[in-house]
Amino acid sequence: MGKFYQATGTQFVIVIDEWDAVFCQRQNDKDGQREFLDFLRDWLKDKPYVALAYMTGILPIKKYGQHSAINMFTEFSMMFPRQLAPYTGFTEAEVRALSQRYGRDFAAIRDWYDDYAVADIVAADCA
Repeated sequence: MGKFYQATGTQFVIVIDEWDAVFCQRQNDKDGQREFLDFLRDWLKDKPYVALAYMTGILPIKKYGQHSAINMFTEFSMMFPRQLAPYTGFTEAEVRALSQRYGRDFAAIRDWYDDYAVADIVAADCA
């Protein structure tokens, strides 16, 4: 990636889905977990070829390790989406339209979905 960037000046957007799988599936493999964090750090941290690294997972990145292996991320979660809040969750109108489109009971879907919208919480927190 570094050689490509040097030759072209083009940066990469890196997407890693379920970055935390190694921590969920190999909970007792502390050496493997540390190796994985070191790999991510060496691959991504302070690299000019990285325009953006987008990693999904259920566990927070900062939770692992004694050192700050990959502390260059800003964490956005469903509960604290920060400036992404306006783009998270579904409005009631969207849930109604999707229910109709896919032939589902709107009330059941609304109750199951339980309004994950958190924009009000975040707006107050960021003010």
